[in-house]
Amino acid sequence: MLGLMTSCNDELDQPNLSAMEPGTVYNDISKANYALAGVIYSLCETNAYRGRYIPYFGTNTDCEIFNNYGGVTAPSTDKEASLAVYSAKVDNTYMNTDNNAWAKIYEAIERCNLGIQGVKATGLHETDADFAQVLGEFITLRSMLYYDLVKAWGDVPVRWEPLTEETIYIPKTDRVTILKHVLDDLLEAEDYLGWPNENSNASSVEHASKSFAKGLRARVALFLAGKSQWPN
Repeated sequence: MLGLMTSCNDELDQPNLSAMEPGTVYNDISKANYALAGVIYSLCETNAYRGRYIPYFGTNTDCEIFNNYGGVTAPSTDKEASLAVYSAKVDNTYMNTDNNAWAKIYEAIERCNLGIQGVKATGLHETDADFAQVLGEFITLRSMLYYDLVKAWGDVPVRWEPLTEETIYIPKTDRVTILKHVLDDLLEAEDYLGWPNENSNASSVEHASKSFAKGLRARVALFLAGKSQWPN
């Protein structure tokens, strides 16, 4: 009986291979890629990044204008036109949902933070090009998202590590501080990412490559070099 009890206890102590724990996710390349896909999933909901941020934010430029900008009530009450000129109110039905662009961008950033921490904890990125590619993609996606947050909202709360009780409520960080960090991150990401077709992920345009990270870094640098409107 004692032997049976010992054997049962040993079996109960075995790790659950399907558990979403860092030790079981980020040391397996297919699961690490699933975690990377989770970042993209956060951006694909209708009210989030693809359906609200990309079509509307900042579409009034020197070469395009939102088609309802000149309406009788726009942009003060038009839910789309107000996004186009960065003047959304609290009752904007495109932004006051729990899956809006702001919420989902931060959800994606949290998933990037978990991925960066998880892959680095394994150390596999130091010897395996596929793990290095995944790490580089997590860093690059997070950089792109912070860049887009700053473009739409200016100074925003920033977290470079996974969420903790101490960082649930944090003040805004200066946009220049954020983007300088982004420049450093993208320089690091270049070391991990492959050139197009250099590894399994980089063979698809749906993944970030070294050339994409370099181009994004140049774009952020140009943005920093320009003028910005400040709250004061």
